[in-house]
Amino acid sequence: FFIFDDKKVFTGSANITSTDLTGFNANYALLLNSPEIAQIYKNEFEQMYNGNFSINKKVLSKNSITKNNTSITVLFSPQDKIIRHKLIPIINNAKKYIYIPTFFITDKKILNALIDAKHRGIDIKIINDATNSHSKYSIHNSLRKAGIQVKTENYAGKMHSKSLIIDDTISIIGSMNLTYSGENKNDENVVIIKNEEITKFMKNSFIDTWNKIPDKYKIYDPRAESIESIGSCSDGIDNNFDGKIDLKDEGCKNNLSEKISQ
Repeated sequence: FFIFDDKKVFTGSANITSTDLTGFNANYALLLNSPEIAQIYKNEFEQMYNGNFSINKKVLSKNSITKNNTSITVLFSPQDKIIRHKLIPIINNAKKYIYIPTFFITDKKILNALIDAKHRGIDIKIINDATNSHSKYSIHNSLRKAGIQVKTENYAGKMHSKSLIIDDTISIIGSMNLTYSGENKNDENVVIIKNEEITKFMKNSFIDTWNKIPDKYKIYDPRAESIESIGSCSDGIDNNFDGKIDLKDEGCKNNLSEKISQ
């Protein structure tokens, strides 16, 4: 996160990289114009600047504001135990839908809460990153087995949004993956916004992306560097982090050979 002049904060899921800031990867970012929010972030920054990281940080006493019918709560890991203390209760109280664009989802508490929500009749849709869909730690197949719709994205670039969108009411945006390390080890920040206009904007963005991904990827996970992931074999980027780019990657090389033989 960035704090400007004790007045504004820039934060979200985007790393300060060319792939994140040019739109290559899918992210949500926030520019919060609020001296009160800036002070909350400044207090967190000063803890780390003074050498206190991870479990050595203290819980901040003030972490939320309400202004112009908008409630904003700022949370930091690991001290706030964000998943168990905040996200699980929000999931448990969902009435209509829960949409999650996510980079990596492994947390079993999230798994159980989403399955319970599905049993209550909540509409749940999740878009998962292609590389992480092939991790043995990902819980997306367990969610599918419970009847929850999960699509794996099939574009060059990462699904890096790390967000939850709930009931046209709550938007959750931040740097934290839905993982044990994200909640309990890493220094992360998460913003919970209660605002109908913002949540509907994020919902519409999510649905637009969801509709662009073929339904076959509810069942089958495309490889991040392959002909299935649009643009990934010609973008000059190592989409699956294996040290091989474009046609040097087996996923693109094999698919090219198959097309030539046909």
